[in-house]
Amino acid sequence: MLKSVRYQIGHWTFVPSAHELRSGSARARLQQRASATLSLLCERAGEVVSREEIIDRAWGRRHLSANSVAIVIGDLRRALGIGAGEPGSIETVPKAGYRLMPTAEQPAADRKRSPWPFAAAASALAAVALLAVTVPSREAAAKPEVALAGVENAMGTQRYAPLMSACRETVLVALGRHSNELNIVEGPVKTGARPDYVLQQRWVLWSGAPELVLVARDQTGRTVWSSAIYGAEREFPAKISDQVGQFAALARSRRSHA
Repeated sequence: MLKSVRYQIGHWTFVPSAHELRSGSARARLQQRASATLSLLCERAGEVVSREEIIDRAWGRRHLSANSVAIVIGDLRRALGIGAGEPGSIETVPKAGYRLMPTAEQPAADRKRSPWPFAAAASALAAVALLAVTVPSREAAAKPEVALAGVENAMGTQRYAPLMSACRETVLVALGRHSNELNIVEGPVKTGARPDYVLQQRWVLWSGAPELVLVARDQTGRTVWSSAIYGAEREFPAKISDQVGQFAALARSRRSHA
């Protein structure tokens, strides 16, 4: 049973016993699994909580699917509306789990955000990530090869070009975090090349807002995985990291059962 305590998360007061976020007169009701997950993260604020621990302690292993935890974390991020990296935000720790960022004061310089908050950082990190994934290795041949295809703009506008560019770099950075599992190839797929997967990025407008659709196809051209990423622009980096992690897990699982 959830304790009758309260936690301060950004401008929200979280009341686990009521499954509710409160800020002045505003109220945001949480589903029970989301409330239990947030309660666990609050209890362990600043510490990494694994997906397995969330399932065991918060959910009791009920009503699960392959990406249930990622879906609930995404719902919590949307409800909180706190930017990635800000105190009170939920951080994805690749291959480890999730962490609620401490709410202690941070220098103002660290809290500044541009209209496209992760664009510059993504571009810089992408170069490092690409170096990391293209270093020859004796294990490279045993890894699933993933070709990062071009970006398709199906929105009919260039208004979101900066966001599209930043997200492409963010996808590359996220793939780089799985370089011990995947052999990543950036750029157009060469004629005759047969990567295990081609990861396509397609942008569409849904209810007037940009949505990134990630699609992975195997050597036969069959779609084996897809994901739609939408919401506030500041949420895209964390969501991309989550979903690329899901794809990496799928590729690893398929290789281990091949």
